[in-house]
Amino acid sequence: MTASRARTGEAGSRKKPAKRKPAAAEPSAAQSIDDLDRDEIVAAIREVFSQNVELDRDSAIREVAHALGFDRTGSRIADTIDSALIAAAKRGVIFNDRGVLSLWSRTIGHYSRDELIITLLSVMGPVWWDREAAIVAAARHLGFKRTGSLIRDAFKSAINGAIRRGLIEYSGSMIRKSK
Repeated sequence: MTASRARTGEAGSRKKPAKRKPAAAEPSAAQSIDDLDRDEIVAAIREVFSQNVELDRDSAIREVAHALGFDRTGSRIADTIDSALIAAAKRGVIFNDRGVLSLWSRTIGHYSRDELIITLLSVMGPVWWDREAAIVAAARHLGFKRTGSLIRDAFKSAINGAIRRGLIEYSGSMIRKSK
């Protein structure tokens, strides 16, 4: 059997090889922009702006598209990334100064506790969350790919501050936005 037949599944009872998700550092150029969720695109935005001080919107769209593994930036890709740039600005990942975009904060330590509380509340919604899952979701919301001890500690502090203010309620390790 030829390799192409094995890939297309034309061989009798043999199963197609399982598709592996490309590594985050080297995404496949063959993927569709629709396969990516907003947090993945925001993480690419943080990565691009960590390497560039300032970019205009068109350059940012091209750089983020390249970071996501796309060789060309068609209209659908550009529109999706442009929408993610707006979301990243609203989330406090990047800053827009009259069309010049730059990273809002390089590290979690540059965010205030109030900013982290707002992020947690916007991610959580009205449902119960495990504290660790809420921390990971909030870190992804800000475009951080990994959740190390500094990020965990900052969000634990934010959770405790929100509990003291009555913004978050808890039951054991579970938390949710107060009603």
